[in-house]
Amino acid sequence: MTSHPGHPGGEPTGDAPEDPSREAAIISLESSFVRLVRAFRAQMAALAEATSPGMVPGTLKAFIAIEQHGPMPISALAEHLALDKGLVSRTVSELEELGFVERSSATDDRRIRIVSATPLGSARLSAAREGAENPLSARIHSWPTPDIEQLRTLLDALADGTPPTEAVHGV
Repeated sequence: MTSHPGHPGGEPTGDAPEDPSREAAIISLESSFVRLVRAFRAQMAALAEATSPGMVPGTLKAFIAIEQHGPMPISALAEHLALDKGLVSRTVSELEELGFVERSSATDDRRIRIVSATPLGSARLSAAREGAENPLSARIHSWPTPDIEQLRTLLDALADGTPPTEAVHGV
C-alpha cells in the first residue's frame, strides 16, 4: 500500500506508485532518529550518573516518571514504562535503597503499594539537572518558540499515530 500526498490526510491509497523521494526522506528521517536517540541516551546516562553515581538510565527513567506523574502503584509505573512488573519492582527497590522513593499502602486497598518520590530524590534530580549540560536544550535554545512547538506537535502526532494537524503545515 502506498501513500498519496494529494489524498485527504495523506492516507494510503493502494493504487499510487511509490515516490522515491518520499522513501528517501523516510529513510533519512529514520537515520535522524537514530542520531537523536543516541544523543538522548548519552544525556540520560550523564544525568543518571549526576543524580546518583552508578545509577543506570533505566532507573532514572523510572524515577522521573514517578516524580512527573506523582504517587502511583508499581503496576501503573510498569505500564507507563512498558516494562515487566518484576523488573520495575526491582528498580523501585533500588530507588528505595537510595532514599529516592518510598512505598506506602493504598488507602482503599492495603494490598496495593503506592510509590512516591521523596524530598531527597526530588532534590538530587533537581540538582543534577541544574548542574548537567543539557545538549538538547543548548541545541534548540536559539530556535523560535513556534518551531519548537511545531516539532513537538509533529513528534506527538508521530508517537500517537495520527496525522499532523493542518495548522502545522500552514494549510
